[in-house]
Amino acid sequence: TKPQIWPAASGQELYSSPNQIVRTLSLDQFDFNVESGVDPQLRPSTRFNEIVDHAQRRFQRSLQASVPLAGHNESLFPVNPNHKQLWPLTGIHITVANVSQDTLFHSIDESYELEVRPVLDNEPVVLLSSLTVYGALRGLQSLLQLFSFGWLQRSNENDSGTPVFILDNSPLLIRDAPAYPYRGLMIDSSRHFLPLSLIVKNLNVMEMNKLNVLHWHMVDSQSWPYQSVRYPELSKKGAYCDECVYSQSDIALVVHRAGLRGIRVIPEFDVPGHTQAIAPSHPEIMSSCQGDSHEPLNVTSERAYNFVTSLYGEVADLFSDSFVHVGGDEVNVDCWRESKDVQRWMKGQNMTDESQLQQYFEDYLFSYLVHGGNNIKARTPIAWQEVLDNSQQYPFQRRFPFGEYMNRDLVLDIWKEWIRRETIRSATSLGYQVLVSSCWYLDHLNLAVHNLYQCQIWDFDMDDNYFNNNSTRQHLLQGGHASMW
Repeated sequence: TKPQIWPAASGQELYSSPNQIVRTLSLDQFDFNVESGVDPQLRPSTRFNEIVDHAQRRFQRSLQASVPLAGHNESLFPVNPNHKQLWPLTGIHITVANVSQDTLFHSIDESYELEVRPVLDNEPVVLLSSLTVYGALRGLQSLLQLFSFGWLQRSNENDSGTPVFILDNSPLLIRDAPAYPYRGLMIDSSRHFLPLSLIVKNLNVMEMNKLNVLHWHMVDSQSWPYQSVRYPELSKKGAYCDECVYSQSDIALVVHRAGLRGIRVIPEFDVPGHTQAIAPSHPEIMSSCQGDSHEPLNVTSERAYNFVTSLYGEVADLFSDSFVHVGGDEVNVDCWRESKDVQRWMKGQNMTDESQLQQYFEDYLFSYLVHGGNNIKARTPIAWQEVLDNSQQYPFQRRFPFGEYMNRDLVLDIWKEWIRRETIRSATSLGYQVLVSSCWYLDHLNLAVHNLYQCQIWDFDMDDNYFNNNSTRQHLLQGGHASMW
């Protein structure tokens, strides 16, 4: 089969006249040129140049990596089995409209146009154009996917020939743009400590698949690998081992490497549940249960709020993205129910169910992030769907200590497949932005790979015309992520 673009291009046009020409690209005759599409004299930013330079190196390395090692079966790599005309491509000409725009943010334009013109046009280069440098990155990946490898010629029997890369479905014109602005992979470094080198390697694979968000589930009840500056005791007492930690410089490296590939890094520090790893160093903010300190956090304690806001203030300085995932899922309220102090506090607040206590805490945290409490840069919080589920089941008078936030300021992560449509309907009808992660759990090893492709976000789009006739609701579906717990 011929090489194909992955994910499939949103728009693709082949020149209508059939062509018996194969275009070839040789690494030793290769030019990589980038210029502004608005003003060729406009100087690109330093960051723009860095992104482009690294992209060129990765592009060439990817081509070189497809050259087989010694001892290969030469018959597996024929250049021109159908004896078409071979015409060389001398390089890639990239035109970016805005070379001064290098900031990566949610919904940034990632569209691109890729063109290989007919030979008679005397344009021996691949033409790639985009509005932003991040669109150019996506176009380069598509171009890599279209090339196949072969040997051009041999001077004698002992000569393998010249390695060449073949583009045999040309001339072509491809116009492509992502269907959704959020296309992510979630990694869990708490249950399984992931070496830094492995995380960086995953960034390369993400770029190949045009994923643009690394959702880093950094900590959980199992371990606390994050080395906090303000609370260094957390990792000293909560990590699996002394070496099983991520320093500030480690995280900065991942954020930087990800950014060069057009990938945002969104951290998750799950609270108030999934926090048992905090107990060894900070028992004073945990719930008192069965004579010991247990999760969840004791959210009736002022010390717990001081801890959480201080921690998130540090996280906001370290991770530059405007989104942050706050968790909020699977909060076991048994210890709140058992604690006389918690129950007394709830009664004083006219609360009748522990879910209302969680809402109280979540409102505090959301308000803090959205309004930039304690002088941090404002953030858009993402939370697992329980935040909505609980608020609908046990409504409570909301509390906004740093200022009220609107539904549009909160993104809900829908992970429970068995109620996915109901929750998505409910969330979007209330004006919440939505991410879907319910059907791409990569740790479900009992599922065949093809099952992961049977679930598409547009399944929800088309459900009973709920989204079809309402463009506002359509725009609230931001995308989704696969999860590797």
